[in-house]
Amino acid sequence: AGADSGVAPGNIFTIYRLTYPSIPSPRNVLGELAVLSVKDRTALANMTNTIATLTEQIKEKDNKIKKLEAAITSLKATGTVRTKDNTRPPPDPNGYCWTHGYRVSVGHNSTTCTAAATNPEHKKEATRTNNMGGSQKGKP
Repeated sequence: AGADSGVAPGNIFTIYRLTYPSIPSPRNVLGELAVLSVKDRTALANMTNTIATLTEQIKEKDNKIKKLEAAITSLKATGTVRTKDNTRPPPDPNGYCWTHGYRVSVGHNSTTCTAAATNPEHKKEATRTNNMGGSQKGKP
């Protein structure tokens, strides 16, 4: 029996058991042994398939974990890891940008703002003390 004869791992068979005479014939015994052998091989094939699937899933998870660990290491090295307590860098207490207002990062101001390239109204000369009619967002 095998795939060539229509028996393959994972096949489900319906077995009809006949009541044999009190002394089973060799044919009856061999039939029972064949049924037990197919059941045993089918169960083993199912377990083998399950193990192969789980092994592949573990490999995929291991690869994802390695990528995440590398990303964490990189973020720690650059100092840009964000936590619940530190979701944004603190704003520059003296900063101001004509487009973005008073809550800007250190180094961001009306002169360095990249929005100036797309907003013709942006005034690069605007400062915290002379906002020139710019954004009031985040004003203390």
